[in-house]
Amino acid sequence: MNEIDELTINWDRCVYVDDEIDEELVKRLTPQILSFRQSSADPITVAINSPGGSLASMDTLLGLLTGPNQDRVSGSIITVVTNKAYSAAANLLAFGDYAVALPHAEILFHDVRFGGLRDVTPDKALRAAKNLQSANDDMSLRLANRVFRRLMWNYIDLKNSFDEVVTLFPDKYAKYQEKLNACDIKPNPTVIFDPAKYAVTIFRYLQPINEVIVDQALEHLGRWGGAMGLSALIPKYSAGSEESKTFGLLDGALKLYRAMSGTTDSDPSFGATEREDDLALFLTLVVSHLSSSKAKATAITMERALDDFKLVQSLNNPLHKLTASKLMRRHSSMFFSTDAQVVLASDDDAAKASIHAQAAPLVAAMWHICVLMCRELFNGEHTLQPVESQVLGLVDEVPGETILGTKRQFRVDQKAREAVEKKVAV
Repeated sequence: MNEIDELTINWDRCVYVDDEIDEELVKRLTPQILSFRQSSADPITVAINSPGGSLASMDTLLGLLTGPNQDRVSGSIITVVTNKAYSAAANLLAFGDYAVALPHAEILFHDVRFGGLRDVTPDKALRAAKNLQSANDDMSLRLANRVFRRLMWNYIDLKNSFDEVVTLFPDKYAKYQEKLNACDIKPNPTVIFDPAKYAVTIFRYLQPINEVIVDQALEHLGRWGGAMGLSALIPKYSAGSEESKTFGLLDGALKLYRAMSGTTDSDPSFGATEREDDLALFLTLVVSHLSSSKAKATAITMERALDDFKLVQSLNNPLHKLTASKLMRRHSSMFFSTDAQVVLASDDDAAKASIHAQAAPLVAAMWHICVLMCRELFNGEHTLQPVESQVLGLVDEVPGETILGTKRQFRVDQKAREAVEKKVAV
């Protein structure tokens, strides 16, 4: 199968998710899916017109469609929303290897929900709320791993309009750049990748009701950046003479730790260095929430700070940054200046490593923005038009839309050019 066919809807090899996604739907579709997987390794088209359903059933469906067979061959899917894709169906759409939204379609994302909770007690309600928030954050990371590659593809098409967008929204650009500055992310002449301009360009194509998706992502990023910066700068423990003594962030916590653990060890330690760093970051996030939150309820502030802390830890996992690093190396012309590309094409490994190190914070910032936009999709309800879904990286293609190019059209044009070149050569 050629590269174009791998990105082309095939209605003859299609399963229809045309009802609520539950065990009954999975049971009904399983024989057809297994038959398609057995007959060929070609992609399966998944037509979606569903009000949503169970995330567990959606995962089972994805496993049947894409999981490895006995020969260790994984399947691929082309997902197509034919009318509506709500809730779990919207996630299924976005998880496609190539996702298509027909022009009249409607896509709805909302927070992960739990039904069937009975005999509710305060303790049960609190545990359920914690589990739901954890599920939201987990789904945000899963979705971001799909969305990120599409956002980088979109960047190539949209970057020529960045200057125009900044002229249209100068205040918005200044605000977004301020949030990135809080993370010590600033424009670099060697690295031409600009997350602030890209974020404003995404903002441009959203309906007013959905602008919060980008605004809140940058707001959270700025708060995290400021908190992490302060956490690194503020001394953890007291230092200096009595006249010029500097108090530390963890002085009181260390005294409590020693009292509770019964240790008299004079060496500042909570049992491991990473514990000190984690505690310092968490306390800084708590204070950050207290200083900016309109709701001053301490318990709510602590919960939000803990949610942020856990997500920050996940974001800093090297495995989640691997996508950004690979993309940076694969598409150097998108990320680096002409002079830097010359160095990257050379044999000077030290110089190449230096340039990659300069680019890494910018690409990591875009990865964080991607995760935070996905997180915002699971905060409340967001009804998206097809073009909005494409700009946000949730789908690859909206047939007939010209704002963004598509990978499929790129392959079609590439094949046409190759045919012309071959004809001329003959």
